[in-house]
Amino acid sequence: VLPSYQLDSSPEDGVYTYGMFLSGGRWNMTSMILAESYPKVLWDSLPIVWFKPTLASQIEIGTRYECPLYITSARFGTLKTTGHSTNYVLMILLDTQLPVSHWIKRGLALLCQLDD
Repeated sequence: VLPSYQLDSSPEDGVYTYGMFLSGGRWNMTSMILAESYPKVLWDSLPIVWFKPTLASQIEIGTRYECPLYITSARFGTLKTTGHSTNYVLMILLDTQLPVSHWIKRGLALLCQLDD
C-alpha cells in the first residue's frame, strides 16, 4: 500500500491499482497500517496498492493480515467448475500491529465495489 505522493511513474514490475474499499476497519494513512473503523463509518477507501509479482516461496507473511478481496460485499458467489467462488478475487497482505485474530473477528475484507 502506497501513499499517492510516492508515485511518479509506472512501476518497473507489477501494477498499481486503486479503488478498493475496506469493510470492518480502516487504513491509517499516517502509520500505513490497519486501524479500527471510525464510529458509524462502514467503508474506508484503501490507497494505491502495488501488486508486485513475487514467488510464493519468497513471501513473508509475518504479522500481516491476509485480507480477502471480494468483488461485492456479498462475500459469497456461486462455485465455478474449478471450485473457486465467482465473487472471491485474491488475498492481499496488509500491515497491522494488532493480532491477525483481531481482524478475523471483525470480518475485515476488501471490496472492489460498494453496494448501490
